[in-house]
Amino acid sequence: LGMVSPFAIRLAITDVATAGAVAGRFYALSTAGSLLGAFLPALVVIPLVGTQRTLLGTAIVLALSASLLLGRRVAVVVALLAVLVALPPGAVKAESGLIHEEESRYQFIQVLERDDGRRLLRLNEGVAVHSVWREDTVLTGGVWDAFLALPPLLDRPLRNVAILGNAGGTTARALGEFYPDARVDGVELDPAVSDVGRKYFGMEDNPNLTVHDVDARPFLRSTDERYDLIIVDAYHQPYVPFYLATREFFQLARDRLAPGGIVALNVASVPGDERLLDGIAGTLTHEFDHVAVWPALRFNKILIAFDGQWAPGPELLSNGPAELRPLRELLARQIRPVTEKADRPWTDDRAPVEWVTDRMIVEYAASGGQLDEDFLPTRP
Repeated sequence: LGMVSPFAIRLAITDVATAGAVAGRFYALSTAGSLLGAFLPALVVIPLVGTQRTLLGTAIVLALSASLLLGRRVAVVVALLAVLVALPPGAVKAESGLIHEEESRYQFIQVLERDDGRRLLRLNEGVAVHSVWREDTVLTGGVWDAFLALPPLLDRPLRNVAILGNAGGTTARALGEFYPDARVDGVELDPAVSDVGRKYFGMEDNPNLTVHDVDARPFLRSTDERYDLIIVDAYHQPYVPFYLATREFFQLARDRLAPGGIVALNVASVPGDERLLDGIAGTLTHEFDHVAVWPALRFNKILIAFDGQWAPGPELLSNGPAELRPLRELLARQIRPVTEKADRPWTDDRAPVEWVTDRMIVEYAASGGQLDEDFLPTRP
């Protein structure tokens, strides 16, 4: 493609005196095409017609441009291209059990249904599962259940919860089952994901859940609510958005807590590498009196931050729903305090989340690490 412009300019020049004007016109057209090619697909075409139709349309434009040299045979080319346009698009990533697939303005969304009736929400590459639904139970055995063990740590009944990264509403659904008096604000950036949650993951049946289709940090900044529990489970796999891992964000979250409230974060990790966990935990210690980590799963750690005096005692095991007692017992055994403050806490100006995460993943894969998941004792 690099030779097209110089070659076209050479063909268009009929007089050396006009060479500069001809070259200028060609490069002006080239620049205009580059701008349209950069912004039109991302802002207009892909959101409206999808990736498949966008690529097909691009191919058709190129084919039509070439067919102009075919003379009378151009009609045949146009007819063939019209047939291609009329064909219905297939699945972008066909897979067994696929019941829904769409492209939103933010990401690629898939819903799969397994033989046992489970529904799974996957985004983009499909490496991680972002929500799970089963008709017969709200429990999953996954990281969503870990947050259910935290309300007994409060010195009062759970009343007000914010979930930053609601996805299909798995955690909110379980909270509604085990803590029916708690009101939940589910914050989800992508409205299409919320629509999928309503259609396939039972969000319509949760009267305690209010969904806010907005970014997490602006939501916290604009709300006047004070929460007993703020859950941070927002992922753009496999990355935590950097602006949800900084001192400024944790200051904002602390200001939105009711007295004695808790901030809980789901942080990805790999066995033997806690650099991401240490970076976020060390930053949290600059903003909260107490920070603790619960290594709930091999690839997921729960960070818990709070002010005031607290230590898990016998009341942790006796409080809360009986079905969750094995989960609370696991929390009581595994939770450990974080006492070391980061020498250089992460800030909005500097938060190397992507860099740390990339190194963590690459080094784990290079060492032959396996992505074999484990489960919490609440697994159905």
